[in-house]
Amino acid sequence: MKYLEIKTISKGSFPCKRISYLIYFYGFVAALFLAFNSTEVDAQNNIHGILSPKDGAIVNAAEGVKIQYDFRNDDKAQHVHLFLDDTQIAMGHKAFGEIMASPLTAGKRQICLSPVNANHTPIGQRSCITVIAE
Repeated sequence: MKYLEIKTISKGSFPCKRISYLIYFYGFVAALFLAFNSTEVDAQNNIHGILSPKDGAIVNAAEGVKIQYDFRNDDKAQHVHLFLDDTQIAMGHKAFGEIMASPLTAGKRQICLSPVNANHTPIGQRSCITVIAE
């Protein structure tokens, strides 16, 4: 299987059309991934935030929800603060990993993670999702 084919091109045609198509295709796939992912992209193009559950997920209110997150691309993030409906309820001790929010009251709940530095000062962009607790 050839991925790169070098040929003599005729006058007026674009060189490496196949490579251009591959670049456009993979760029499109990456854009779709970012558009449907619950992560955020900040001004420096660092991807970070809540990885799971996805926004709009239905969760068991009694069991709560396990939140997977990653803020490692933010160099100053030491750990995260977990907010449930704008009230801080817990703290994650790393810039990535899992944190549990439980139990939840039934209904729509907003879950946010805020990356913070060692002094607990919020830095970077807060990542939020909404879940439905049943």
